[in-house]
Amino acid sequence: MVTSGWPPAATGPLSKFFESMFRFPPPDRISAVRRRSLKARGTPWLPMLAVTAGLALTFAPWPGQAQPSPLGEPGAQVEQADPPSRVATLTDAAGNLSFAPAGSDEWAAAGLNRPITTGDRLWVDNGGRAEVHAGTVAIRLGSATAVSVLNLDDNATQVKLTQGTLQLRVRALPPDQPVEIDTPNLAFVPREPGDYRLDVAPDGSTTTVTMRHGRAAIYGESRSLEMNRGERMRFAGTDLADAGPGDLPPEDDFDRWTASRDAREDASATARYVPRDMPGYAALDGYGDWQEDPGYGAVWFPTVVATGWAPYSTGHWAWVAPWGWTWIDDAPWGFAPFHYGRWAYIGHRWGWVPGPRVPRPCYAPALVGFVGGAGANWSVRVGGGPGVAWYPLGPRDAYRPVYRASPAYVTRINRVAVNNITVDNRFRREQRLNRDVPGAISGMPARNFVEGRPVPRNMRGNEWRNLPHGEARGAPPVAPVKGSLLGAAPARQLPPQARQGFDRQAIAARPPGQPARDDLARRFAREGGVVAGAGPVWRGGETRPRGMGAHGAPNVRMSQAAPSARPGMPPPRQDENAGRRPPAGGERGAPAMGGDSWRGNGRGLTTRPDQAQGLVQSPDGQRQAQDLQRQQQQSIQRQQMEQQRQQQEQQRQGADLRRQQQQAQERQQWDQQRQRHDAQDQAQSIQRQQQQSIQRQQMEQQRQAQDQQRQQFEQRRMTESQRQQADQQREQMEQQRQQAERQRQMADQQRQQQAIQRQQAEQQRQQVERQRQMQDQQRQQMEQQRQMVEQQRQQQAIQRQQMEQQRQMQEQQRRAQEQQRAAQEQQRAMQEQQRAMQEQQRRQQDQQRQMQERQRQQQQQQQQQMDQQRQQQRAQHGRGQMDARNGPHDGDRRQ
Repeated sequence: MVTSGWPPAATGPLSKFFESMFRFPPPDRISAVRRRSLKARGTPWLPMLAVTAGLALTFAPWPGQAQPSPLGEPGAQVEQADPPSRVATLTDAAGNLSFAPAGSDEWAAAGLNRPITTGDRLWVDNGGRAEVHAGTVAIRLGSATAVSVLNLDDNATQVKLTQGTLQLRVRALPPDQPVEIDTPNLAFVPREPGDYRLDVAPDGSTTTVTMRHGRAAIYGESRSLEMNRGERMRFAGTDLADAGPGDLPPEDDFDRWTASRDAREDASATARYVPRDMPGYAALDGYGDWQEDPGYGAVWFPTVVATGWAPYSTGHWAWVAPWGWTWIDDAPWGFAPFHYGRWAYIGHRWGWVPGPRVPRPCYAPALVGFVGGAGANWSVRVGGGPGVAWYPLGPRDAYRPVYRASPAYVTRINRVAVNNITVDNRFRREQRLNRDVPGAISGMPARNFVEGRPVPRNMRGNEWRNLPHGEARGAPPVAPVKGSLLGAAPARQLPPQARQGFDRQAIAARPPGQPARDDLARRFAREGGVVAGAGPVWRGGETRPRGMGAHGAPNVRMSQAAPSARPGMPPPRQDENAGRRPPAGGERGAPAMGGDSWRGNGRGLTTRPDQAQGLVQSPDGQRQAQDLQRQQQQSIQRQQMEQQRQQQEQQRQGADLRRQQQQAQERQQWDQQRQRHDAQDQAQSIQRQQQQSIQRQQMEQQRQAQDQQRQQFEQRRMTESQRQQADQQREQMEQQRQQAERQRQMADQQRQQQAIQRQQAEQQRQQVERQRQMQDQQRQQMEQQRQMVEQQRQQQAIQRQQMEQQRQMQEQQRRAQEQQRAAQEQQRAMQEQQRAMQEQQRRQQDQQRQMQERQRQQQQQQQQQMDQQRQQQRAQHGRGQMDARNGPHDGDRRQ
């Protein structure tokens, strides 16, 4: 039942139970009313709290006892396999697009927001295109393309491409989530995030791989190689036979379309509020806006909806295994808000509150609560017949999956962030607020529901709000029919070439997954949830769809070169020429580097004996050897698959026997718990009916007050936003002014330094002139002075070169300053260029400082040389005076 989270099997002690009940105060509209009501009538609540504590102790499991899922189906054990928390969806389509669900060979037109999982197939007709999103992986399909989903779960994304064009954008590649594209010629496994394109010929004879960004491993039947960014190769056969690099075609419409889709995702504003692993997040940008709400935090409000619109009111229901009844919305943005997070009625409009921003959000088929019962006791009547009605769950409402799920899965899917506080909704017993919102409950006849027809417009029954609380879990127990898989979509006939493409065998590097078993459909059929006149009950896929081998396994051939081909054995050696070969196509038209093109079957190592010995066989002999080897491998694979199937069958029988025994014990416990639960619901229903009339009046008054507060808050927020923008502009202008002032000061310092340098040059020139005048008196030191003068001339030449470089740098600075002044006029649009120019100026100034330091050192050397010269001149002058004084005395002696 949607309204209750009993029994609290995963709570443990009583203290944890109360902590989960009362840890977070509700931020909704009636939180204050509830607190006043509890305070005013505190005495009647004391006995109810005592009863709650007794029930908590009664329902708490004993140690060692099997614990059923607190919100899942009775008997669902913790150790059972959970459904995948990750699916893909169709986010864009043009032209004719056909779809066949897992377990069926009937094709119909595919629309947006259709969940895609393991076993589904897509065909894009001539002139069409489509985009599929799965977590951080985007798969774009071109014209005349056939793809099959071999595996899509929490651990892998594996797609089979048998003809056509596929562009693969891998935004993130965690180690535990490999991506693989299998074609008739090879298995393509990206090694890192990147952008890749694969083109398979219409007859499946060749596969062309274009590496735009990233690195990938290519696996053939018995060989493997690595390809890097900028390479392009065309492969033929199944063992990486090189069919030539081919010419790089010019950019076509498909390339431009994929580039525009990548740019749209990169610039998405919604990515600031939700993780990029959430499929369909980018579609929200053009159809709504994000606002901050005091009670819920970040909320997305759709802007393109009709008056009186409510969530889950425009679309249809489809049956998707293993989740069961799944909502498919008609809006182009209608995937993420209907499978993640919750909806809240704020003021007079609906807003979507996303879940916590985690790397891997958990997918749900539809986050709604179904009112009334089904089966033999239909409590919802539409047009005199049985009907189905539902409403969107709120941020504090627990979603209770009807499919088998463990407590850990239920905990993960019920964690919703409310105003940055993560709330665990598993055990909450709050009143369903959205249930009482006028127009929130949508409904339709049960037969139309089962047949997948669109929800009728204005099918709103206010009387459904008066039904007793006690609705089913996440879906009504209504058995599907075959038409539930595709709904009312027009049937499509595949062209012959498309059917041949799906029948082709592909090379795989890892074993494909198996489509989910439809145990839920069989269970609903056994429980009698059959709608009269809807047709035979669907009990799961029993036929063998096209493209599947024996026992429903995908038609693939395992590569012997892949690490997963032979457990416990090392993979075969790769072709050594693969690591040394030049790029085949280069970067978008770049010519190949050197020599002949690399050939896959050429001179490298191989696992085939005849090629390893250098023998040349005839084509017939090679084909016979390949056919014999292929037959042996297929025989071994069939034996292994048969052994695995027998082991799985034995394990399944043993698990079914244990499950039946456990279910028998748990049914008895569940019946006792349900009786106690019903008694408590009756007591609470009486109190709830007494409080509802008072609460409705108080809620209406509070809504009006909140509308006024919200309008005032919106006005204050807009005023504050404008003030902040003005402050930011003033700060930016002040920063620019300070930068200009610093640049002006730097320019003044440079001019001063240039004046000092000119003075120094003038002084040097005067010193040279004095040295020339003193040359007549220094005849004995002429040779030494001449050498020194020559050195000085060389130094002056170096200085002139440095001054020329400084002048050029000053000219560059002047030009940079002019560019900065022009950039300042453009302000914010040219800030990035200003930072680049400032960085260039800083480097130039560093160079100037280095050059000035060198000049200072040279000047010191010149000063030292001049000091030496002055000392020498003084010594010469002293000797001259002594010679002058001694001259007359020498004459007297000679006389």
